[in-house]
Amino acid sequence: MPVIIPIKNLPSFTEEVTLDDTPYILRFDYNARGEDWYITFIDRNENIIASGIKLLLHYELIHDYPDIGLPKGELWVFDSTDDTSNPGREDFNNERLSLVYYTEDEL
Repeated sequence: MPVIIPIKNLPSFTEEVTLDDTPYILRFDYNARGEDWYITFIDRNENIIASGIKLLLHYELIHDYPDIGLPKGELWVFDSTDDTSNPGREDFNNERLSLVYYTEDEL
């Protein structure tokens, strides 16, 4: 079953999430100037694995970073409407968008 990763209505925050039986700290940052969300993957020892990954619609977010400690599945931003604009500050909380992780087995 896919994992829906919650995104708070805050400009910057961290969330602890387990993906493929591996715990990660995810840091989310909203850039008000560019009106973009970014995600950073951090391991249990607080080492940054991948930083500044922009959350985009209709684009798999982590496949460009193979073999650096990221989960082996796929991470997507899904839109529940016909809006094609990139994620805005409120869009994860107004239920327009969801950040969803699929394991390798689910693909």
